[in-house]
Amino acid sequence: MRVLMINQVFYPDVAATAQHAHDLSRSLVASGHEVSIIASRALYGQKGAALPAYEEIDGIRVHRVGRSFFGKASILARLFDFGYFYLAATVKVLALRKHDVSICFTTPPFISLQGWFLRCVKGTKMVYWVMDLYPDVPVACGVMKEGSLVTRFFESINRFCLRKSDAVVALGIHGQFIYVNSDHNVVIVKQTSDPLAEGTRVDNETPLVMHAIADYLGNRESLSD
Repeated sequence: MRVLMINQVFYPDVAATAQHAHDLSRSLVASGHEVSIIASRALYGQKGAALPAYEEIDGIRVHRVGRSFFGKASILARLFDFGYFYLAATVKVLALRKHDVSICFTTPPFISLQGWFLRCVKGTKMVYWVMDLYPDVPVACGVMKEGSLVTRFFESINRFCLRKSDAVVALGIHGQFIYVNSDHNVVIVKQTSDPLAEGTRVDNETPLVMHAIADYLGNRESLSD
């Protein structure tokens, strides 16, 4: 199977999503799959384009595009860099030959739209790997106002991405487990860089949290309202 991952950061970057993408990529390559990733040439939070445009790491074909003009100077600066990465990534996904499935992260926000675009143009299956919830995160941080026009607009984009995904992967908590909710067609896998690490405890609150996440992510009919 030919797999394409789309995420702004990748190894040797030490950002969390870069590490998760590297871990999954190595596992897929070890299982005999062909893996490529589109990422930025900039290290997370830093200006410039320090990383090569193409290289192979652990059998993974790494295509890097764009650069960071402003680093983390301000919110507006980061939005500009996000937009530039979107454009550069769009050109790259069109240039690459068809993959069987794309795995889209949440860095930058709504990069999963690239997965939907590939699904429309090339028929590539789309997996939405949710690391951060947008616009919930900026609302919680006070950057955006709950219920505002801008917030509702970004909520509609997130719901669109969830509806159009062939599968949604969400973060788990507290130990090693897999949560399956067949009513909402949601599977939640505990994330870890070491899948063999001990930690099988599941406390009383975990099932309630998993149900809440499944309601949020998996209820496709309510999301489309």
